[in-house]
Amino acid sequence: MSGAPSSDLEVLQSHTRSKLIVVAAIAAAAAGAWFYTRGGPIGQPEDGGSVLIVTSGEYRYRLTMEELGFKVLEGSFAAFEAKAREAMPEMKESGAAAVLRLADYGGYAFVAFERPQTLDLSGLAVEGGTPTFTPEQRFAVFSAGDYAFPHRVTVTQPRSPLVPGVDLDLLTALFSQDILHRALDEGDPRKATTEVMVLRSRLERAIERLRTIDEAERTVAKIEERSRALLIDAERGPVKPLLLGDLHESIHPIPLADGSILTPSREARFLSRNGLSAELELDETWRFLFYPPHQTFDAGARGRCDSLLGGTLEQHRRRPRIRASAAGDALLIQSGDSMTLHRLDAELGPCHFTALGALPGLAQRDDDPGTPHRSGWVARSRQESSAPADAVLELVRAGDEPPLDLIRSEAIGLGAAVWIDEDHVAVIARSRALVGGQSVLLASRHHPGLALEIGPQVMNGSYDAYEVAAAPSQGAAPRLVISAAGPHLHRLYRVDLPGPLPALFAEARAAAPQGAEERDLTVVAIDPERLTATELTREGAASEPVISPDGSLVAFAVSRLEYERDADDEIAVVRLDGQGEPRVLTLNGLDDHMPLFTSDSQRVVFRTKYPIDRTTWTLTTGRVVAAGEP
Repeated sequence: MSGAPSSDLEVLQSHTRSKLIVVAAIAAAAAGAWFYTRGGPIGQPEDGGSVLIVTSGEYRYRLTMEELGFKVLEGSFAAFEAKAREAMPEMKESGAAAVLRLADYGGYAFVAFERPQTLDLSGLAVEGGTPTFTPEQRFAVFSAGDYAFPHRVTVTQPRSPLVPGVDLDLLTALFSQDILHRALDEGDPRKATTEVMVLRSRLERAIERLRTIDEAERTVAKIEERSRALLIDAERGPVKPLLLGDLHESIHPIPLADGSILTPSREARFLSRNGLSAELELDETWRFLFYPPHQTFDAGARGRCDSLLGGTLEQHRRRPRIRASAAGDALLIQSGDSMTLHRLDAELGPCHFTALGALPGLAQRDDDPGTPHRSGWVARSRQESSAPADAVLELVRAGDEPPLDLIRSEAIGLGAAVWIDEDHVAVIARSRALVGGQSVLLASRHHPGLALEIGPQVMNGSYDAYEVAAAPSQGAAPRLVISAAGPHLHRLYRVDLPGPLPALFAEARAAAPQGAEERDLTVVAIDPERLTATELTREGAASEPVISPDGSLVAFAVSRLEYERDADDEIAVVRLDGQGEPRVLTLNGLDDHMPLFTSDSQRVVFRTKYPIDRTTWTLTTGRVVAAGEP
């Protein structure tokens, strides 16, 4: 008969399936029943909770989807096309049409094609015309069987990235199909059909999984609200600090000598697997972004500092270490086993660095990479790995030039190096052989093996010195700020040296005992009577001192304030000349640390570590606050 269906399988796709045709179809399909068991004869309405998944990669969805309540058959495109020809030898269709026919044959209501961008849909009757797919649409779901007149196509829906799981790409496409969308809809239950109510009950876990997206967005919104409250609203200081960047990044800010603020950062993504609790995922790519001079601190005001390694840095297992010179005009970047030195060239534009080259590697991975100077030298302290172990303070520079040892001794341990000027370095030394506990040693590039010692007792009878900072050199006798403790908590002292360092080293060299030049290290203590120490702080425990570029203020972290209800560090400033009382700039329950002055001495940039609500994570961000009048 002209125009008649060529097989019973084609008859099964028509709108008017009769009981006789159903019986014929059952007989025709008997040969393939060993593979496809439907729980009912072909020709009955398809199961709205069943899906045939055509995968394009190694990822498998079947177990997850079955746990969510679906009936699932999964396989590759080629395998399904071959099975269709095996089960229906008279079938004329091929490609996607053959797979859809197979779904009808097996009683599957939907076919989900993974990566549908390469599908050939010619000859298919598709609602709304032949669709096209974007790369973001991981799945295209086609209605099949009784739901396919014509085929309705739905795709992966844009959704919040807060909830991980590729299964959601499939679920959002499936639940865009009419019957499943009605099961998802919590409208008037009296309007729900029996089929919808059955599907709603059976696919309850799948529906809950989809709803975690909205719940996750609400959860993360609350986390952001809480973070903003901690960083801004809950601040009790005289002036509220401003946030550098945004709440979705980890930032370690560095003020630069040209007035810019460099914000090395990496993206912090919030995730929620259940919509109630949250996790934090830090990106492995660091971005070198910066605020140009005199710009607002809106995150959108930043540009990319392309002169630093092209603007990005991939993290190698460990977080990269970035060390800046005190003036913000040189950077040392350690990533993995690589260390590079960069010098700021402000005349070429904001945040414009020139790469000076690679530095010699460290003997031990955990050694501090050092402190750079604009001159191209890097001062670094390290511990020799061989026995007997020597503590070494050395100067290195880019290229093949061997390190210059300023201090080498097995009798001491050394802290981080601090540049006083282009030729001189200060460092905290630990040794019983020195004058009382931990002292400050001064070293000279022109006098290797000789060190001047500032004992802690000059600072109000302190037992130990812990940190040292140097005031900008103005050609006169140097001034240092030293954190020291003894019968009291850590206090800051300004220590004025009795003369210029070249003269002091020449004097010490002349006074050194015979044969001193043959030793690894000769230490000459500066007479305490020749030193002037001015107490800058008394209350709380002060640490991390830095001196403003104009030499007027000292910024520091302070904890254990009597009037502060929280034990965390706050940021404070005090006049270097010792006049007036310290002023606390922040008051909160957060850990504020690592203060640094902007190049105009008007602001203090610092890091804040704060807890992420509903997680066990903390995140470090950058903030900035006005330093106030000196």
